[in-house]
Amino acid sequence: MQEFECLIAKPASSSTGFVVELSSPRQSLEEWVSPEAAKALEAFSDLANKSTGSSHPLDQPRWLRFLILAHRSAQKLDG
Repeated sequence: MQEFECLIAKPASSSTGFVVELSSPRQSLEEWVSPEAAKALEAFSDLANKSTGSSHPLDQPRWLRFLILAHRSAQKLDG
């Protein structure tokens, strides 16, 4: 990625006015969503019933809590 940045992206950006910036190779969940939403996703992931393939009755409320908190967060998630 750094080679692409140096050889292609930076030279192209200088003539077009774009800014090229590489992000850190690792990012925490809190860089993408609020701390509260990150905790909700971690709770869902840690507590979800993964072993049997059947969902636990609390899986859906935990997942919906994360979705609502992520939606309310200033940061927007994408694919």
